[in-house]
Amino acid sequence: MYKTGDLARHDQNGDIIFFWRKSEFVKIRGLRVELGEIETRINSLLNGGRSAVLVRDKDGDPEVVAFVEKGHGHEMSSTNWIRRRLRNFLPSYMVPSIFIPIDTMPLTSSKKIDRQSLREIPADRIIAIEISHLVVDILEAKRTSSMEFLREPDFPLVNAGFNSVHISFLAASIRKKYGKNITITDLHRPGTTVCGIEEMIAGTKAGEVTKGSSRNLLEDLGAIKKRLPFSTETPPFQFASKTILLTSITGFLGRQMLRFLLQHPSVNRIIGLVRAKDLDQAREKIKQQALIGQWWRDEYQSRIEIWLGDLSKPRLDRWDHSQRSQGKLVGSYDTLEATNANSTADILSAIANMKVQCPLNYVSGGYLSFTNETQHQIARNLARASGYDQTKFMSELIVGEYNSYLQNHASRFPRAITTKPGFIVGTKDEGVVYTDDFLWRLAFSILKLGAISQDLVESHIPVAGVDHVASNTIENLFTAPGSTRIQLLDGVSMATFCDILHSQTGIPIKTMHHGPWMKILQTDVEQAEYDHSFLPLMEWFRANAHDLMGNPSNDYNQHFDEDIKAALVKSTGYMMNIGFLPSVCGWTQKKDVALFSRPG
Repeated sequence: MYKTGDLARHDQNGDIIFFWRKSEFVKIRGLRVELGEIETRINSLLNGGRSAVLVRDKDGDPEVVAFVEKGHGHEMSSTNWIRRRLRNFLPSYMVPSIFIPIDTMPLTSSKKIDRQSLREIPADRIIAIEISHLVVDILEAKRTSSMEFLREPDFPLVNAGFNSVHISFLAASIRKKYGKNITITDLHRPGTTVCGIEEMIAGTKAGEVTKGSSRNLLEDLGAIKKRLPFSTETPPFQFASKTILLTSITGFLGRQMLRFLLQHPSVNRIIGLVRAKDLDQAREKIKQQALIGQWWRDEYQSRIEIWLGDLSKPRLDRWDHSQRSQGKLVGSYDTLEATNANSTADILSAIANMKVQCPLNYVSGGYLSFTNETQHQIARNLARASGYDQTKFMSELIVGEYNSYLQNHASRFPRAITTKPGFIVGTKDEGVVYTDDFLWRLAFSILKLGAISQDLVESHIPVAGVDHVASNTIENLFTAPGSTRIQLLDGVSMATFCDILHSQTGIPIKTMHHGPWMKILQTDVEQAEYDHSFLPLMEWFRANAHDLMGNPSNDYNQHFDEDIKAALVKSTGYMMNIGFLPSVCGWTQKKDVALFSRPG
């Protein structure tokens, strides 16, 4: 009613039926909530902006929603900032649980806020908010610090500190909650935001899998070749005493290579690239990791020169030591291009312009071909692959371009070598290994299920101890091998690996038809919520399990079979000691066993 402010309506006879006195308070879970007071407080923070506070009943659980007109050039445009300030004035139950920024507040013909229009905001906007809640739940499941400030409609996932494990959890959560198969590749795309995920969900039918964008890697090579200003003016000169630059000195393989280089008689000094805030932190990081590996000696310190830098930055970030580590281990092609591809081009450019002979052994990773595929065939196979596989292949192409350049100019510079290992486990003596590598996550699931697919039993696993890979890499650096491309196909069959797991843990492992085995694996992963070790790899494994079912050519060196088995036995024991793998008696963890972690 215009004059009284009461809520009423006319009936068929023209009589006015009174409903209730118009009021701006509601009760939520028995507590009186003054919507007008919330609006007043928000408006006082907006410097002339407007807000509207409503209550939405979601499945019988009402929640306060605040629509906030976006500000211009002021911190007030951040709903995080508004939420923090409101907590200084209002009890926690009156702080809106959802903030929705909007460009312009809808108005009625009388220039008042059109609250009915706000109530009719499309449901997909609410999906974005629900996705933001999923993101927070996933992050807080793995952290002790609160991530509540992310509970708002839109932000890039990269800004939330999402890594590959978080991405996998989110993809699985979306599949369970909305019945939509948004792929990990979709979520890894650069610039992916919460609202972008909402649009993926809205545009994907239940059960349909989105198809990530395809890359033409050979075209990408053309752009990167511009970073290769090679020179051929000065003939190389070789020193007897060697200085080695090791770009991944704190990595799993890099640590072992450092160990072998320090013990090599012709190596005088090792320069190590380390991401750290200062030299003291870098030195301590190197020493502690060597102590875990049980090979450190104090006299090594004087032979290690540390460069603070970052492979993902131009020129290895040698001219700016103030960066902080981002810890990006995996991601899209665009995310990893700088770290894996551009850095290779920068290093090769520097080598080609040096006045001394400088051999290079590039240790690659990712896609491992058991057949004589051409570059074009591999590029086609990797067109929709992970960014890691794509950028590692791109680095190999760049090394090939460097060698072609040297060949075409009849250069006396040594050709660069590419070494491609398979899976890497611990040494046969110490067995210290990462818990997040594929092989051990698969071992975790095999033991948990007590079963393996019969289609995988006879497949060949290219695997070797980290000491074997490191020594092979260094040997090829000092003594020119017959080829510039070396694939380490040494390994064991899946049956042998399962025999080792059984002998060390006491858990029997049966074989099953592939379809039923994949089904129970999928069920086990999904029922474990955020804590299953195989979840980050489940999507990839579904798509690529067939690649593990083949056998390599017969030219791999079986001479190292016993060393590989010994390394697997020792590594399995280490994984049991740290509580990652179970035994027939369950999970146990020895308190005096140090845990290796990836460098951050």
